[in-house]
Amino acid sequence: MFDHPPVSTQQILHPSAYFSDQKPDMTDAPTLDATSGQTGSPAIRVLAEGALGEFDVSALLRQYGEERAGAAEATHFRGGSYRLYENKHDKRPVLTFVADWDSPEAAETFLALYRQVLKGKWKKMEVSAPSATELSGTGDDGKFQVRIVGNAVESREGLP
Repeated sequence: MFDHPPVSTQQILHPSAYFSDQKPDMTDAPTLDATSGQTGSPAIRVLAEGALGEFDVSALLRQYGEERAGAAEATHFRGGSYRLYENKHDKRPVLTFVADWDSPEAAETFLALYRQVLKGKWKKMEVSAPSATELSGTGDDGKFQVRIVGNAVESREGLP
């Protein structure tokens, strides 16, 4: 085990994933694009970036929603990453992340559960375009867009 340590919390939580050498999907968090009004702007800098694990997703969903639903949904997680930006002018954070799931149904369930996360972490949340595959609107940190792309859920939060 010291010569070949686990590479993810998924391999720790599910030993069969470790022994079958199942690795998480390596995905890249969404970048800020033209819709954010920040493309290539020197006023934006990356503060932090990294991988998301099953434990991260489970803890997030259990913190803001029903514990059983969050724990059960996290078992369908296949990998993800995040990137935290800062607008240098107003010091506001912008968070982007992607979470890959084992099926489109699991992605839809995560989107529904993540709506509860957003409601829980913000005092105010106005949804402008709810659907089974997208959630967008305005929260305490600015505009947000969360959408399903295949088996993945992409999120951009804190947009101007």
